[in-house]
Amino acid sequence: MSRSLLLASAAFGALALLPAAAMAQCTPDNPSSGQTVTCAADDADGLSDGSNNVTVNVNPGVTVSSDPGEDAFNLDGNANTVNNRGIIDGDDEGVQFEGAGSAVNNFAGASITGGDRGIDADGVANIAIDNAGSITGTGSDAIRVGDGATITNQSTGTIAGGDEAVQAGNNLTLVNHGVMTAADEGIEADNNATLTNTGTISSADDAFQSNANAMIVNSGLIESSANDAIDIDNGTVINTGTIRALIGGEDGIDFDPAVDTSIVSVVDNRAGALIEGEIGVNVDPLNDSAQSIINRGTITGRSGVALFLEDGNDSLTLFASGVLNGVSDFGAGEDSLILSGDQAALVGGGSLFDGGADTDTVMFDFASANVISLVLMSAIAPEAFALNFLNADGSTSSVLLANFELFAFTDGTFDFDALAAAVPLPASALLFGGALALFGGLRRKSKIARN
Repeated sequence: MSRSLLLASAAFGALALLPAAAMAQCTPDNPSSGQTVTCAADDADGLSDGSNNVTVNVNPGVTVSSDPGEDAFNLDGNANTVNNRGIIDGDDEGVQFEGAGSAVNNFAGASITGGDRGIDADGVANIAIDNAGSITGTGSDAIRVGDGATITNQSTGTIAGGDEAVQAGNNLTLVNHGVMTAADEGIEADNNATLTNTGTISSADDAFQSNANAMIVNSGLIESSANDAIDIDNGTVINTGTIRALIGGEDGIDFDPAVDTSIVSVVDNRAGALIEGEIGVNVDPLNDSAQSIINRGTITGRSGVALFLEDGNDSLTLFASGVLNGVSDFGAGEDSLILSGDQAALVGGGSLFDGGADTDTVMFDFASANVISLVLMSAIAPEAFALNFLNADGSTSSVLLANFELFAFTDGTFDFDALAAAVPLPASALLFGGALALFGGLRRKSKIARN
């Protein structure tokens, strides 16, 4: 062979290699179980595989995309892991899992986007996602997972859904330090969901919606623009941040009809915290479960109703720092208002506490001799009366009540007639002069029926 022919052949061979380099695949592109796939250069047709225990590493600066209508990664086996430091962009799903026990670690600066969902593991159990970058579902959910999912959104992380940010099955554990936004519901889960939020969760529909036995610990912002900030059947909410349904939305916290009436739901609103909505805390009709409200913060009902607790043996424990902007309506059931510690001059900010139907009790942590006067307040409501008392520190407080039948002190429990008979009536005009002026501006708001 001539020297010129050899050179031509070599040149042709070198050119033949160029298209392969330009279309570099994540390698190996047909891994066996237990292998590691490395995406070191851009890949335009993604990876589809059915093996188990495969680890995929997408390097910084690398983009893995898909053919039209396909997923960037479609991993059907169990216990697969995607570690993303680059860009994953699927025309359908960004990452699709079919196998249980799979995981995604999306690092700071990295992104996962799907034309439908960012990460789709619909009905797949025990998925773990740790996000410090961005996960976006343009046409649907950012993340959809089955039972037992664990999701952590770090302080640098964003999760954005064209529908929901996260949709999950039972036993979801979600920790959010970053930002989650959704065009529909922020987070939707089934039973036994746990949310810890120090960041921001913002949605058009319910910001957090789940069924039975929810546990929510919030020190950040949970906010809805068109529905409830939190909508659950029953569970516990501990709030040191803000839970708010904006104007045009509905309630701060809404309890749907609960199946298990033996469970007592708890709302613990701590000092400096805010719960706000058309009704601050609302219990829907047909919910016969009990709610226990503990308030050191502020609960605001823009409709004029701060609490609407429906049926069940409900309780409100109120501390001096606790404010209720609007009526506290306890509804039917044997309810309790518990005044704990020294109270503000106007208890709860001066709004009305209405015990509703059945036998209801106000509990004090001092003796009955501390009661100074009882004044009927018929201008506010036919059943309304103001009770003036001395706190343990000697300060004077006034509480506005209606439809409470029993009054429990450290030295015994009195019904209304016995309490009224024991109160020194001549003191009422002197000691209630200032309180009457402030209470006089209040008017009983009508109950709001919620569907």
